Amino acid sequence: MTVPPDPDVERIYTLLRCNYGAYNPDSECISQLLSNTERDIRLGNVGELEQRGLEWKASRYRSLLAPMRKIPPELLVLLFEFFCGEGATFREELWSPPVRISHVCAGWRDLARSTPNLWSKLHIEDLSLLHYSPEIVIFRLAMHLELSQQTPLDLFIAMNRVSSRYREPVQLIVDMLFAQSPRWREVNLDLPSFVWKNLDDLRGKLGLLRFLEISDWDYKPDLQVFETAYSLREIDLSFSAVGLRLPWTQITDITLGCGTGTDALEGMRLATAARAVTLHKMTLIFFPGESRRLVHNLHSLSFVVGLDDPHFHYFLKRLTLHNLASLSISGDESIPYPAWIGIFNDKYHDDDSDKSDDEDDEDGYEEDEYDDRGNGGSIQSFLSRSSCTITSLSLIDFPIRDYDAIALLSMVPSLSSLTIHEPAYERSVVKPDVEIQNVTVSGRLLDWLTIKYNHAAPSDTNSPPDLPLRHLRSLDLRVLGTFPAKAIIDVVASRCTGNDLAYPGAVGVDKLDEVKVLVLRSTDDMVLDVEELHDSLKALRNLGLMSVCDSRPLEKGEL
Repeated sequence: MTVPPDPDVERIYTLLRCNYGAYNPDSECISQLLSNTERDIRLGNVGELEQRGLEWKASRYRSLLAPMRKIPPELLVLLFEFFCGEGATFREELWSPPVRISHVCAGWRDLARSTPNLWSKLHIEDLSLLHYSPEIVIFRLAMHLELSQQTPLDLFIAMNRVSSRYREPVQLIVDMLFAQSPRWREVNLDLPSFVWKNLDDLRGKLGLLRFLEISDWDYKPDLQVFETAYSLREIDLSFSAVGLRLPWTQITDITLGCGTGTDALEGMRLATAARAVTLHKMTLIFFPGESRRLVHNLHSLSFVVGLDDPHFHYFLKRLTLHNLASLSISGDESIPYPAWIGIFNDKYHDDDSDKSDDEDDEDGYEEDEYDDRGNGGSIQSFLSRSSCTITSLSLIDFPIRDYDAIALLSMVPSLSSLTIHEPAYERSVVKPDVEIQNVTVSGRLLDWLTIKYNHAAPSDTNSPPDLPLRHLRSLDLRVLGTFPAKAIIDVVASRCTGNDLAYPGAVGVDKLDEVKVLVLRSTDDMVLDVEELHDSLKALRNLGLMSVCDSRPLEKGEL
């Protein structure tokens, strides 16, 4: 049988269009049809046109037998969710992952359209109105809202940058999204003032909302309608929290941007239940009208600093954090190479005297003022005053000298997790004749981190006092270009093996469990050091070490 009867052809074509996620009961029949067709192609006793038709048909038979068609719908949906993780974006381009999936075949289209959470994440900006007609944008938005059914929505709405002539379509888009407010789960709002002044439609409809970010830098809105959002736990504000009517007592994670050190203290004071606080590029050395110290129970404190105000340690003078376990300091793109930040070089001093009064007043402040002048006084005094046990420290894109890093690490001996990411500097800020080097992750720092076993005999059960970071279990490094590969290997090996497998425990050094190293390199850099490091770490896996070692070329805009 060279050509199957027409009904069989139509049935196969139907399967091609819509079959997915099920074992095909006719696989033997299709295999036979494929075998017959391939035989006729080999014989070549037909005309050229018919020969091409046979080849076309054979390719379709092979498609029907492809393993992809046997993937169960439940697994296929997981693949779809991974592909659609970032959601749809309405900007210069209207990009929708579930729409792209729907174009593959009728079966995938049916599965995608019947999976609401694929359509429930939207990033929409007013830039889309500059590149597409309002009708197209609104049609696409309506389609996503309809197909998301009653699934909770994650929205990024930025409609505050186009001219007033777009006010009508902006209002229509906002109205469509506000009508879905009972489904809001995570929302970022950057809205024009005429929208902020009319939020009454949201009142009492935000029961699912758990994350709120306000990105408007020009207008401080009245957020009273969010007071009744009883599920709200995380907020991210680009302005002072002072005077905002939010459900502060239930907030567990707060990010504050802009403003002064006093604004940061007031935001933390309001969020009494906060366990994680992030301060983003605030003027943390300026405290107008404030001299008290704040006592808080938060567990995690993060700073994002820029070149204009990198001295986060001045803010620590104002805090007592008895439960702090995680500290993160990150730099932003404004810090150029070869600039570096001296965290122990106190440029600013305060004239207040420390009254050494440990009593707290009822609003969460200690009445004592501070005077932590001197080299490293701010940080050391904070740690001593707080008596906290910091187990996690991250220095990301934050260029401090290796000796400052060593001094800082010496102050937190309880660390179990350490992350140091060298900055990936912009090409435009690097002088052509400047050789890029690692500022923090140097041979000196790595030598300090290496356990020197000749400090104590294996039989000595007491830990020598000069063993650094004895409880370190996780190490995450990002380095640039040429880096001290052997020194990194020495650090890891000394914390995994010692002279013998039992040695680290004998001297009170916890075994390193996890190591991650990422090398950012120029296209002409050698990768031999990376390969050496990868092979050495791999050899330690039989001791239980989990390791990841990788490199990638610097992307456009990086060094």
